[in-house]
Amino acid sequence: MSNPIGREVLQVPVEEEMKRSYLDYAMSVIIARALPDVRDGLKPVQRRILYVMRELGLTPDSQHTKSAKVCGETTANYHPHGQEVVYPTLVRMAQDFNMRYPLVDGQGNFGSVDGDPPAAMRYCLTGDALVRTERGLIPIGKLATQEAISLQVRAAGGRMQHASRWFDCGEHPTLRIRTRYGFELTGTPNHPVLVCLADSTGKPRLAWKTLDTLQAGDYLVIDRGVSDEVRDPVDLTPYHPVLPEGSRTRRHTLPTQLDENLATLMGALIAEGTLGDTRIEFTCTPGEFAETFQQLWRECFPDCRLHTWLRPPVGFGKRPFWQMQVVSQYVTRFLNALGLRGRSKERVVPEVLLRSPRAVQAAFLRALFEGDGAVERSGNSLMRVSLVSASKRLLQQVQVMLLGFGIVGYLRAERRGATYRLCLAGYDNLRRYYEQIGFLSEAKRKALQAVLADSSERVLSKTDFVPYLSDYVRRTAQRHREWLGKHNFDRFSRLERALPKLLEALSPEDAEFVLALAENRYFFDPVVAIEDAGTQRVYSIRVESECHSFVANGFINHNTEVRLTPIAMEMLADIDKETVDWMPNYLQSADEPTVLPARFPNLLCNGGSGIAVGMATNIPPHNLSEVVDALIYRLEHPNCTLEPILKLLPGPDFPTGALILGTKGIRQAYETGRGSIVMQAKTQIEPLDGGKSAIVITELPYQVSKARLIEQIAALVKAGKLDGITDLADYSDRTGMRVVIELRRDVNPNRMLNSLLKHTQMRTTFGAILLALVDNVPRVMSLLDLLDHYLEHRRVVIERR
Repeated sequence: MSNPIGREVLQVPVEEEMKRSYLDYAMSVIIARALPDVRDGLKPVQRRILYVMRELGLTPDSQHTKSAKVCGETTANYHPHGQEVVYPTLVRMAQDFNMRYPLVDGQGNFGSVDGDPPAAMRYCLTGDALVRTERGLIPIGKLATQEAISLQVRAAGGRMQHASRWFDCGEHPTLRIRTRYGFELTGTPNHPVLVCLADSTGKPRLAWKTLDTLQAGDYLVIDRGVSDEVRDPVDLTPYHPVLPEGSRTRRHTLPTQLDENLATLMGALIAEGTLGDTRIEFTCTPGEFAETFQQLWRECFPDCRLHTWLRPPVGFGKRPFWQMQVVSQYVTRFLNALGLRGRSKERVVPEVLLRSPRAVQAAFLRALFEGDGAVERSGNSLMRVSLVSASKRLLQQVQVMLLGFGIVGYLRAERRGATYRLCLAGYDNLRRYYEQIGFLSEAKRKALQAVLADSSERVLSKTDFVPYLSDYVRRTAQRHREWLGKHNFDRFSRLERALPKLLEALSPEDAEFVLALAENRYFFDPVVAIEDAGTQRVYSIRVESECHSFVANGFINHNTEVRLTPIAMEMLADIDKETVDWMPNYLQSADEPTVLPARFPNLLCNGGSGIAVGMATNIPPHNLSEVVDALIYRLEHPNCTLEPILKLLPGPDFPTGALILGTKGIRQAYETGRGSIVMQAKTQIEPLDGGKSAIVITELPYQVSKARLIEQIAALVKAGKLDGITDLADYSDRTGMRVVIELRRDVNPNRMLNSLLKHTQMRTTFGAILLALVDNVPRVMSLLDLLDHYLEHRRVVIERR
């Protein structure tokens, strides 16, 4: 019988085929992903990232660029395993607590020794997100039409920072988050926002979380700071209609700048107008509102007639009303161009108003609230100002505008979702609204005055407070414990008054944090919903600051950016001089280096770790000066023993410091390639007031998370395994680590320290395995072997050069 395939069929035992396939897979993982090359100390993904950054011109003297661009180029051209692999590798090369000599200079949040995750490589928001800039509120999708921009944007802490790039990132899956007060933000799942969390000690802190890691109840940070930037009035001449020659349409005098008078008219028309393509109409009952509208119309459009009729009551109405019409096609087209168009459900705040000075915005809001707003009161239980509209988008934009006045409003849907209501409540919000915006009519002004007179400043908001602050302060305060226990101080209306006592009661670091909170007056709003928002077009910007944050829709947003470090440039030096071998990329479209020239001895200085199939490497980092001394000695004495090398390179040098106990494990690792290095936290015992003492941790063993260690100690205390600890506080800051373990007066601090070393990661073991690839073959090597292979590689590079 003939073979239907047309070729010979080989019969192979399944055992042999499984063995061969598994070995091929194992070697592929070992060589292509898991183990570093002995020559440059890099895995393929690390090598490709550095090479791509060089090709992009990201030298130490260049500007940082978005991490997403580096990851995208690496994935597209050289590393086909996805950005989920590339970005964590890029992050690790920027972390100074993981790399003794970082190869990537990162700006932004790249994680911490506490185990905090890094920010996302790309922040992306849908185009309607309102970015707070020097030119007002601008939808991020309309910030620019080209990548290069020059714009000041509001960032964390109320600072104005320079944005230099705008990115149209294409279409991506998105999530929509909504807070209790109705603030919304839609962006990619990896988009980071600022949240307020409690650490393992209950201390409040600000941190970044991506949209896909948010949970209901997480407190999002809303910026309601009032800025002092002065903006010029918006030029309206680009919105003037252009008529063809010979047109019989009558031209009228039009405003050339958006001032308070025109803003008032626009607010009135948004609230009570019919905004058609051929006719604009305004209706209102007789009174101050109608009189003000007619007066301002004459001032803004002096030669355009406003047709008016006083109509009798209709339907259930008991009062006559003014019907005012604009039939001029020239003026109607002008108002349509400004953004006055659409049915009630489709209305939005015109973009020219979002970009206007605060006084112009206040005039618009004053008329808008006069038309569709009210002062509501029911005894002393309900006192608020509200704005009702069929357009949810309109109220969302007004809600964001009010943040620029320091006012927080909460948005909710009315019954059946046909209309929405934006409410301003609480003495502080109502006072700010009265002082900065107010109403046009005397009746509503008096109603608001009465509400303010009857509402007590002492009545505290149940929702406007700093999360976790009161519990933490009352538990850790060193002074004024009785006063702090009796008084409320986590509401902003009381926080400033309590500052003198809080500053005396708290540590310097905690006091600085509380001062920053009082200064910024952030609003902390919990998440109530996280929804799939489908695939949408998204945008991002690059902010030239240390944290790269910017404010959009009131939320504080963030990302990461990178460039090469000077040491990374030494890894790539002379690569264009035929010093190394090259191979085709996976697309066969370009060549990539098989190894870097590595003028910097990366493998020993930065170490390496990786888990392959059936094997693992764990090479500790070392001091560059000591490694260079050892290399020079080995070069001059190629047949020397390990003894003289140990005098020059006595042991590892971990980036987080701490102590290494003994040299036996180090010697064993250097001689055989395998050994155990015992590390211990660096501590000191300090006296406290009242005869008490404390154990202070100032350095931790390599790759030990400070946050997890604190949680471990707290769990041991709770379980009764450590008796005598009265307080546990983290006072670490940028200047160094300081974890204070306060002890009872009767506890021997040395005995407690021994117990801590026994039961926690304050003492841990680093299992050194000097395993790397030699000619694509994994080998466990001695220290002398590592030195020799690196020197041989450099000899080849120099000869080729």
